[in-house]
Amino acid sequence: MWVKDENIEQLDENTIRMKCPHCQELVRFKLVTQGSNATGPKMGH
Repeated sequence: MWVKDENIEQLDENTIRMKCPHCQELVRFKLVTQGSNATGPKMGH
């Protein structure tokens, strides 16, 4: 998923809000803090 920084709203240190590139809905994503995808958003809503 490639999203420009200006399209991401940081809600708190663990949550971002942005438009889903698949369905175009405004959604919140929890950031992954462990594992191979650390610091990236956990996809699926």
